[in-house]
Amino acid sequence: MGNLAIIICATHSFQYALGAQARAIAQNVALAEKDPGHIILVTDKNPVEGILERYRCILAGWQIHHLALDVKQPEKKDYKQETQLLIAQLYTAGFDKARALGVDYVWTLEADIIPEPNNLRCMRDMLRFDGGYYDVTFCPYVSAGGGGIMGGRGSANHWIYQNWVEDELDTPEELREKVKTHREVLTNPASDEWKAEMKRLDEEVKKCPPRHGGNVFKLNGDRWRKRGWLESAYPAIGKGAVLPSDWLPMGNNLFSKKAITYVDFIGYQGSGTQDLYLSYLRLGSNGLKFCVIPHSTSHHIVRKQNADGGELSMYYLSHEQEGDCVGHLRHREVPFYSHE
Repeated sequence: MGNLAIIICATHSFQYALGAQARAIAQNVALAEKDPGHIILVTDKNPVEGILERYRCILAGWQIHHLALDVKQPEKKDYKQETQLLIAQLYTAGFDKARALGVDYVWTLEADIIPEPNNLRCMRDMLRFDGGYYDVTFCPYVSAGGGGIMGGRGSANHWIYQNWVEDELDTPEELREKVKTHREVLTNPASDEWKAEMKRLDEEVKKCPPRHGGNVFKLNGDRWRKRGWLESAYPAIGKGAVLPSDWLPMGNNLFSKKAITYVDFIGYQGSGTQDLYLSYLRLGSNGLKFCVIPHSTSHHIVRKQNADGGELSMYYLSHEQEGDCVGHLRHREVPFYSHE
């Protein structure tokens, strides 16, 4: 494996798992038999005390590059425009540094993701697959909201497809008639009033539960279609699997040298998440391909009161160990302890 840079972006409020993450990085480096490379830590002006020393202790021989930007950190992790633009700013600085160092690979790790020990090795192997078929590979984890496993299907016009579409919802007859009637009076161009009412009706429809209780196998039996999130796009998948994904997160990815060249956020205005913008408008539009590795999972730390009364919980993603579903993806919510 060539020269590697690990980019970690974290403002002060989101540095609570960096110690545990550093130990997990060391495990990955050992299992992948990787020589020391570069750690690029991008923060605001107030990095958590002692983290640079922890990196130097745990990751002996690695060059530590700390980029402390004069930015305003968000109060919480959300998807508002200001937050998304800040994240893009942090990653821009990180990738600029990686390119200046001339590295062959970049591993992006969000500060609240804990990789399993074989993540790096698996991602490295998949960038070698078929002479470099994939340009970016990533290990899945559960989204911050506690539902949806990263990876799946989408398009340039609809970045993440719905897990189920309107005609798969158990919509009351009265609401269906309202939607049908409203669509029949559409004018060209549509008026602002028509758009507002259509948006309101769409929101009402989205509140309806899917048919078959959301059982994707029954829904696919009625009609197979591409679905947005990993557990619906590729049901009953897990150990041993590697799959194409139309979109990528930034939490646990390995970028090839070619992909590193294309990573920027030119044109991004904070609408939608920065990782999806990167997926379609910067990487996908230039023909780069992505894959997700359900064989090798990772875990997401969130600021949410846990069962023990602590302020941090972990969405722990693993594989079923018994029965007919052995190897399938499973996740559970557990209290997070850093064990520092």
